[in-house]
Formats: sequence, C-alpha cells, structure tokens
Amino acid sequence: MKKSLGIVGVISLGLVSCGITPDFSLLVGMPTLKTEWRTQGGTFVGCDEVWDGNVLYSTKTQVRASFSAVGELDRADLNLQGEDNNSTIEDDDFVAVFRKDNGLENSGDDYTVLFDANSATGNYLPAGVGQQGIIVKPTPRNIKVVSVREQDRPYLNAGFHANLVGYSLSGQSAVAPQSNTIPVYRKCTLISENGLPL
Repeated sequence: MKKSLGIVGVISLGLVSCGITPDFSLLVGMPTLKTEWRTQGGTFVGCDEVWDGNVLYSTKTQVRASFSAVGELDRADLNLQGEDNNSTIEDDDFVAVFRKDNGLENSGDDYTVLFDANSATGNYLPAGVGQQGIIVKPTPRNIKVVSVREQDRPYLNAGFHANLVGYSLSGQSAVAPQSNTIPVYRKCTLISENGLPL
C-alpha cells in the first residue's frame, strides 16, 4: 500500500528546494556537492591535475553528493553536467544509478553518494569525463587544501553541477533542484593533505 507524505515531511524539506513524486510518496531535496579539494578560502573545487611541487599528485577529484529524502526512496540517479560561462554543457555520458546496495548511504532521511571523476584519460572536467572515468563507491579520501589561479580555469566560469532524480518503490520520479556548482581548474597546487574525511 502506498504511503503519502504528511505535512511534517513536506515542511521538513521545504517545498521550494525539493522535488516530489506525483503520488506524494517521495520528496527529494536539492543535492549539495563537496569535493576532496578545497581552497584556503573554503571553496570546494574540481582539479584535473593536482601538483605537489614538480610532482603530479593526482588526476582524480572525489565528489560527495548529499541530499535529503522523505518517503520510500528506492534509487537515486545522478547526472553530472558541466558549465561554461554560466550555461550548461550537455553531457549525458555520466548518469550513475545508486541504490542502498551500491553506494547509496543514509542516516535516516539524509543520504550521500560518493564517486571519483578521473581525468587521467585526457577527458577533462567538467563535462568531458565519461562513464569510463567514473568510479562509484570508491575508498573515501580526506579533504586536501589546494591553491588555484583563475588563469588555470579551462574557460570562463568553468564548473559542474549535479542533477538528481529520486525514484520511489513504485517507480515514480521526483526531480530535485539543481545542486550547487563546483568550480573547475585544469591545474591545482597542493598546500596541505591533512584534512577531515570527505
């Protein structure tokens, strides 16, 4: 028997920042993205390459998407999309499906998914990393502090955001509002690797 959400569930997420299924059985909140790379000013960024002096430290960016869901969430489909000068770069190569037995973690109504975007193949963020460059449910890494330069942006206002669709047990979909945008840099410089877990 389907269970409709009560007024408490609606208020807890806020109608402005959530998507809802037609039968009101599921509310999905706007996802929030964080990465393993953070500037000294506290901004989370995506890095195609991270350098430690003259040594290439990493070509991966680990991303955590957090969101709230009230109701019967069966799965969450996450699509990364790039941005160029505040316009969306269509890229449907990366659409990952997360279930509780495959990377969808929750504590009550709070959910998280974790994945790596690997730029080593030459398919750079924000829009170029295809399915082959994505690792779902990787080993969590700590947040590192990096320095960035605007001249290392691949283009003006380069970045990526996430589109999230939650599905109820009956297969109905709830489209969440678009996530925050993560700025992207071709090159970042490592400052400190002693951080908290992502």
